[in-house]
Amino acid sequence: MFDLKPGSTDRFLSPRSAPDDLGAAAEQDKPVLMILSEMFRDPLNPSESIQLNNKYWPDEKFTLLSMIADVEAMVREGRLGPATYQLQRLKRFFSDESTYRSLLQRIHRLYSSKSQFGCVIGTVGVPEEVVKANTYRGPDKYAVYPLRMADAFSELKRNTRLRYCKEYGHDFLKMNSTVRFAMPSEYVSDIRDYGPLSDYHNDEYKGISTIVYLSDVHEEDNGAFSFIRGSNLIPRSIVLLAIHQTVFFDMRLRSAEQLKCLPLEFRGSTGIGNFLDDDKVRTISSFREVLVGPIGTYITFNGQYLLHRGGKPLSGSRTAAFLQPEGILRLKIRGLRSRLFGLTHR
Repeated sequence: MFDLKPGSTDRFLSPRSAPDDLGAAAEQDKPVLMILSEMFRDPLNPSESIQLNNKYWPDEKFTLLSMIADVEAMVREGRLGPATYQLQRLKRFFSDESTYRSLLQRIHRLYSSKSQFGCVIGTVGVPEEVVKANTYRGPDKYAVYPLRMADAFSELKRNTRLRYCKEYGHDFLKMNSTVRFAMPSEYVSDIRDYGPLSDYHNDEYKGISTIVYLSDVHEEDNGAFSFIRGSNLIPRSIVLLAIHQTVFFDMRLRSAEQLKCLPLEFRGSTGIGNFLDDDKVRTISSFREVLVGPIGTYITFNGQYLLHRGGKPLSGSRTAAFLQPEGILRLKIRGLRSRLFGLTHR
């Protein structure tokens, strides 16, 4: 089992030290996994939230928390319609009608797509010919291309599909199978510019993904994947999450300078690690874990709620297969309902 004592140094995981199924281990390790969720138990209390920070604006105050709390309570109770009437008071902060409509769509979609799954770690045998078939031979420092000989990963793809259905309901699934190659590039700045947790983020809606190393990754500088243990259990405000997604993806306001025009509650991002207050960074960093191992090391994780950072090599290179199921019926219907909700409640 992992040593998860707060204050310890980063943990470097390998299949020899990792349990095969972190979902199964969750019950045994529950006191450990719940530590972060107990430290950050109130998403609408700035001192106990990973979503509310004023690292870059220390002299400013939160002024909308009471109203957002009222809306959050309605959303949690499933009263999304009445919640939109309260949200009208925030409409003036969004750039236009379509942006505000996107906010409503995001609230609806986040409410209907919840999961507390974190990750599963293990190893799978990868034949040498599969590794060779997927070796990148081009001139670029970063490349994405189709996974060749994908049948070699049939069992892992099956397990990834099962995990997706367990978390989000049964659906007709399309499996997106790609390979990503990376070597040191200008993108290295992404993991340095904002401190120890630079670029730690949650995905927008991606959900379940599996990453399989197709090259040996024996140290973090080789481009190892890393994550924050237990971060998937930290309570989130659906309303704040939707606001921050809207600001980041729709309004495209991302830097501290760009965000100054908005209320302090709005100044956030899916890139949570870039905005965390310094004391929160120190606390959360002690739960940071780095996945190292030989070819065939894999992690299946929920990118929507597990804080994570993709590997950006500082030395050498990394090649990894990505298996990402995509719902083509139930998910699309859910998305359509969210769009209709945004259209009819704006």
